[in-house]
Amino acid sequence: MEYRFIETMPQLLYDSFVTRHPHCHLLQSSSWAQVKSRWRHYLTGLEDEAGNLVAAGLILIRVTALGQIFWYLPKGPVLDYTDHELRDAYLKGLARFARKKRASFVRIAPPIIRRLLTAEAQPEPDVEQQLIGIEKLGFIHQGFSGQTGATIQPRYHMINHYEANFLDQLPAQTKRMIKLAEEYAVTVDRFDRAALSDFSDLLRRSDDKDSLLLRGQAYLDKIWDAYGEAVYLYLAEIDIPQVLARLMQEKAELERQNDDLSEPISSIDQQIEILNRRLLSDGRRQLLAGTLAVEYGTHLEILYSGSDQDWDKVPAQYAIYAKLMSKAFDRGIRTISIGGVPGSLDESLAIYRTGFEPQLVETIGEFDLPIKRMMYRGMKTALRLRKKLTRH
Repeated sequence: MEYRFIETMPQLLYDSFVTRHPHCHLLQSSSWAQVKSRWRHYLTGLEDEAGNLVAAGLILIRVTALGQIFWYLPKGPVLDYTDHELRDAYLKGLARFARKKRASFVRIAPPIIRRLLTAEAQPEPDVEQQLIGIEKLGFIHQGFSGQTGATIQPRYHMINHYEANFLDQLPAQTKRMIKLAEEYAVTVDRFDRAALSDFSDLLRRSDDKDSLLLRGQAYLDKIWDAYGEAVYLYLAEIDIPQVLARLMQEKAELERQNDDLSEPISSIDQQIEILNRRLLSDGRRQLLAGTLAVEYGTHLEILYSGSDQDWDKVPAQYAIYAKLMSKAFDRGIRTISIGGVPGSLDESLAIYRTGFEPQLVETIGEFDLPIKRMMYRGMKTALRLRKKLTRH
């Protein structure tokens, strides 16, 4: 089979192919280049003998202060990796293109599944052949580390697939948390762009807990500019007078009992005092938590979530995920990525996500193609340092 590598593709043709492909991912959408506006980019592809588009790849291009050029394909390229001839044709074309444009090195992140992590997970049968085949083309595998920051994008992801009656299938504990949020009079709604500033403030208040350098509003604005109506912004709010009424009722019920319940009553009094102060300072309704996600094809990528730690006893994020995911499935979404995680499920960011029973997927990882080998090691070290300061 003869193939032709395409160095630049029209945006509509590119997205038409990627959104229909099983490996469709937001970070390989043409609009992601608009979000990453400090990077240059190419929309590349591969045609077969009949002129059919059979592969595509968004290349993000970064020029260092020393003038060295780094190419990166996040979650790409997008192609059928079981067809090794097709895979090799695209990667060879990519290598020729990189040399032509004098790139220093290229990093790819193929969406090849290594394992679906269960109690007795085993590598997928073709993984070893994929490693050997890609490395034969001159690419260097970056290993199977599960540590955060070891790769540009996490290798472990939590994926929820479409399921009829999604909410009915949730674990009992998750349903209890959603019910508890309702008892606290938490309301969850989808908001428009005007609420981005509130969400950005919320993310900043979440930094201390998650130890993440989250994006500011300017970056969130870029996402909205790029994806518009495909952005899902869900916020959870609480009505303080309703919560106060609930606490007063709980206190009255405790006081009617004969047991010594001074400790729980004292705890309720403290909560009432805090709520009254918040009511005076911030008003009747309080923003508790929020999540921003983007739809692309039949996939939804949850990019950012945050919560106000003053309200950490209220499971607002459970309520957000329940509504966001059920609405997305109703709209025809078939897969929802609820974030990348390290190789351990005991990380704080993963706790409420696992309550929605996602499939934990391990991908094969990233590969580097050094073009200018003398510069490669220094640039790789610089990338690791940069990774500590950014996400996505």
